[in-house]
Amino acid sequence: MKLFLDNIVFALQSAGGISTVWYELEQRAMADKRLDLTILDYPCSNIQRQRLNIADSIRQDCALRLQERYRQPLLEVGEPCVFHSSYFRVLPHPLVANVTTIHDLTYHICRHGLPKKVHLQQEAHALQHSRAIVCISQSTKNDLLRLYPSVREENVRVIYNGVSSVFHVCDDKNITRFESGSYLLFVGAREAEYKNFSMAVEIARRLKMPLVMVGAPLKKQEHLLLQEELGEGHYQSFSHISNEQLNILYNHAFALLYPSAYEGFGLPILEAQKANCVAVVQRVSSLPEVAGDGALIVPPSDSLRLADEMTDVLLQLRNGTIDAKALRLAGQANAKRFTWDNMYNQLYQLYHEISQ
Repeated sequence: MKLFLDNIVFALQSAGGISTVWYELEQRAMADKRLDLTILDYPCSNIQRQRLNIADSIRQDCALRLQERYRQPLLEVGEPCVFHSSYFRVLPHPLVANVTTIHDLTYHICRHGLPKKVHLQQEAHALQHSRAIVCISQSTKNDLLRLYPSVREENVRVIYNGVSSVFHVCDDKNITRFESGSYLLFVGAREAEYKNFSMAVEIARRLKMPLVMVGAPLKKQEHLLLQEELGEGHYQSFSHISNEQLNILYNHAFALLYPSAYEGFGLPILEAQKANCVAVVQRVSSLPEVAGDGALIVPPSDSLRLADEMTDVLLQLRNGTIDAKALRLAGQANAKRFTWDNMYNQLYQLYHEISQ
């Protein structure tokens, strides 16, 4: 089976959830002797791409043209094949079976203006020309079919992401300036409004607990917010860290704050669960689907009420009203449902089906 994998996402972000998914897919595809694999590769500084050792024999080096993310890949097709792009690109060709992955639909829900318009045009074009569409949660599939009623449900497959074995219970030395179990953790993007980062700061303020953040370097206005709300020395930020270091942060955190109002999946929840860290989330979109019964899940509501709800359950966790040990064990059991090998095996089966 001839398969093309398009690495464009590595050129679009230095790190991120989609990059993680694509790394896990690609390293398994490279080891699969059943495939006649070609990887379209682009200049980038992506952390996950740097971890991949792509052999010259299967790598096609591609230049980054102006607005490459919106352009059709430069690829000649002479035989039936499957083309799977990491980010909304397709090859409209009679010999090509295109696969598009929908990681989330945030542009519909949380974005505005020209970026939204351009993205939605590309998204619709990819869906129109795809033989198969992969959604990473049932919630995302439901949203897709609601937003694109012309999409045929039989062409949509739910294939869950996995979670790395790097995340596990460990006794490695704490790498923060705070005592083990004394801090709250926030992982991921902070700039998007729907991620509710300011609410995480408010919860940390109410609980009088330090806040540790993993993501992009703090901006000046974020430093000012944190100093005003938490005080100097009561927060710490980590950027460009390894999964091994992130695992240590999970293991020593009191809890993962994940107040996001929308997610296509919510990978940090599973990472936290595997690392014996309690996650607190809203009952929205894919989050209860992924978290199972191994997390603190609060009803969705307005910002002020949500901060009240999350603060209250964390207080119960701290004073022992909620059984922390039982919750952590439930989280570890839940995380076992999700593996990258399962994801890859289901994707391979899909490739095989549409290549016939």
